[in-house]
Amino acid sequence: MKVIINKCPNGFTLSEDQEKNLFPGVALQDVPRHDQRLVDSFEAGDRRGNGGSSLVLVEIPDNATYKVVDVNGYETLYWSDSQINTI
Repeated sequence: MKVIINKCPNGFTLSEDQEKNLFPGVALQDVPRHDQRLVDSFEAGDRRGNGGSSLVLVEIPDNATYKVVDVNGYETLYWSDSQINTI
């Protein structure tokens, strides 16, 4: 599975084209980071969101469960082959 995360202090954002054409009316926090439309857009060269995000693509096992954690704009991807529990 391919997952998109942000690796700069500007936080995760989408480009205007992604917002308008791929995820109209969807709140940014509701965009699945493994969504094939987002991955395809990234692989086609749309790699910086409106806020100057520095997006990277990370590959994890297809059956993995993942969580993206934002700390001061920078994101870390945690994944596991088993269920991730959050309290």
